[in-house]
Amino acid sequence: MQLRLLKHSSEDMSNKLRALLSTIHYVNTNNNLERCIQQLIDSIEAQQYTIPLNSQVLALDTEFIRTRHFYAQPALIQLGWQANVYLIDAQAIAAQVIASQLKKLYKTLAKCFIPLAIHAPPEDLSLLNYMGVPLPFAMGVQLFDSQWAAHTLKLGPQLGLFGLADICLNIKGLVSESRSDWLARPLTWQQLHYAAQDASLLNSVARYLMQGLLQLNMLQQHYTDMQYVHGVLSEAQQLVPLGLQSKIAHRVGPHNLPRFVALVNWRETAVQDLNIPRRWHLHDLALARLAKLGDRQTPPGVDQIEKILKYSKELISLPKYRQGLRSFQQSMELSYLAEQFYKCWRQPALINAEQLNLDFGPEVKPLLKKMSQIIEYHAKLIGIPSTALCPKSWLLQFINVFILKLDAYCMAQHPNNHITSLKLKDKLKLAQEPQYCATILQAMPIFVGTRQALLLELIECLCANAEIIEPAVGRRQLCINGLQNS
Repeated sequence: MQLRLLKHSSEDMSNKLRALLSTIHYVNTNNNLERCIQQLIDSIEAQQYTIPLNSQVLALDTEFIRTRHFYAQPALIQLGWQANVYLIDAQAIAAQVIASQLKKLYKTLAKCFIPLAIHAPPEDLSLLNYMGVPLPFAMGVQLFDSQWAAHTLKLGPQLGLFGLADICLNIKGLVSESRSDWLARPLTWQQLHYAAQDASLLNSVARYLMQGLLQLNMLQQHYTDMQYVHGVLSEAQQLVPLGLQSKIAHRVGPHNLPRFVALVNWRETAVQDLNIPRRWHLHDLALARLAKLGDRQTPPGVDQIEKILKYSKELISLPKYRQGLRSFQQSMELSYLAEQFYKCWRQPALINAEQLNLDFGPEVKPLLKKMSQIIEYHAKLIGIPSTALCPKSWLLQFINVFILKLDAYCMAQHPNNHITSLKLKDKLKLAQEPQYCATILQAMPIFVGTRQALLLELIECLCANAEIIEPAVGRRQLCINGLQNS
């Protein structure tokens, strides 16, 4: 169905916004979807050799509801290409049909070197992946994150799309419909206008930001960064058990950690089966408290567990505490979830020691400050914010990767040395060899290219401050020893 947007848009809409939008295509049948995607593919292929490289982009946005469910409920998928916007009704068309058509589109984007622009992509990528759409880079498509690009160009961190429309296009007074009911049908004209407006604005904003990155000679670096941030890093994180990712994992103690990890995994299964938000179930603090109860032969009963949780001052003060307790009770009423819950006592999770990160204490702050200063210096040389060059999360990951791969490297390169008896300071001297730098680059490819000089200075700083990092290494080893003895 093709709709003339200008006939129904509000009278005070600016001329600039009118110029961005000419026609929207509302797609709510399989045949319409196939026809519109083919029309889009033909348009992209027809202009493959007539438009300059890095001057066009396909914008993608989604509308969904997730306030009361674990799984997001897709409502609309918006595609913006030049003056056309396609609104795909995800309530009317099956997910597998949409996924099949988007895969066809991705193949064309990869073949024609057209990037896919998404504003703050994690939620959109997660929703599409849930519907069966692979990550763009898995099909050779370059991903452009307009929020990250804006931060790189010093326009501001965490900017919304409307804020960028104001800065980049001088379009003001936009009204959001993001909190409206996107599952209701028919959609209102205000919702249709907002959805089409988002896709069209994103297309124009992305092209504006691409030119800015081109001037800094950082556009290709941006594509590499996005593949790392939204692909490699995200996939690596998924391999680590949720319990080990918890901020309070180090407070549980090595003897109770396997049970805590098992309980966190159980809660994940429970919230998925109940299809409720994770925050509506038991908090990590509650699971940590439960991990310290009973023993493997005689786990506590439901009544005892509820009593302990009800009278814990620390837990009662938590938001959604009572909701969490009700969700726990609902979970235990399902026989298979109750059985899995008690299995956490009989068979705690097996933990791979390599997945244990360093337990950073306050003593690490001076080292992080020194490294942050190095990052700021290199960021000034390039002309971008330090948090765009190397966010704190990357810095912490670098320290973890550097230390955790150290023993294996030293044993492989120097088998005659008694590596286990060496102090950290002596091991770090061996780590300054060029071969070890190559090992780190392989583990963290984000430091290839413009960040390689930064990597060398960070390694030098880390090796010169072995005494600061040694307590964190010691705490990790104690945890490993505790796991082996439990």
